Amino acid sequence: MKKMKPLPKRWYKKFKFIQCGLECGEGWNQMLYELCTKIQQYITDTPLQSNFRVTQIKEKFGTLRFYCSGTTETIEHLIDQYEIKSSITCENCGQPGKTVCIDGWYSTLCKMCIFKRCL
Repeated sequence: MKKMKPLPKRWYKKFKFIQCGLECGEGWNQMLYELCTKIQQYITDTPLQSNFRVTQIKEKFGTLRFYCSGTTETIEHLIDQYEIKSSITCENCGQPGKTVCIDGWYSTLCKMCIFKRCL
C-alpha cells in the first residue's frame, strides 16, 4: 500500500476541487497536473449543476485511479484517457513504462525502475 502524500503546494490554490492527497508515485505528477488543468478549464467554461469533487487519487493494479463525485460524461472521458495513459507511464519517474508484476504487486515502471525495484 502506498503512503498518502499531500498535493504539491501549488495545486491547493489552483485545483480547489481536490479534497485528498496522492497515493501514487511522483512520476505521475505531471500527468495528473495536466488532467486537473483540463478539468479546471472544463469547469470554468461549462457551469456545472453539481459540485465536482475529487475524493481519492491512487494507484491500483499498476494504473491510476481517480475517484470523484458530481462529475459529467466529459470529465469521465478525460479521466478515462489519463487512466489509460498511466498504464504506459512509469509511476516513479514519468518515463515510458509498462505494467509489470513484481512479488505479487502490479506497478507501471520503466526498465530502469524495474531494475532498481528488483535489486
